[in-house]
Amino acid sequence: MIIYGKEKEILKAQKRSLAAWINNTLGATLVDVENLIQRLSTGVILCKLAKCIQLKVDEVRGCYGKEKLMECYGLRRRLL
Repeated sequence: MIIYGKEKEILKAQKRSLAAWINNTLGATLVDVENLIQRLSTGVILCKLAKCIQLKVDEVRGCYGKEKLMECYGLRRRLL
């Protein structure tokens, strides 16, 4: 697929934004506009992002506990 003019600029801006989010989320400079697609294609960055998300979920569960989370989301005990 060939991308021209404005679309190319928009795609580059989106890549820049995604690279910044990935780097910020993982706390390291791992990707940039030039290597984003190549680095994502290996799956390593995606696995690191998944692990980061899982750690945050575990942190929230640890801070609030199952009962507090159920209350917060309006869930009844019998549902879980």
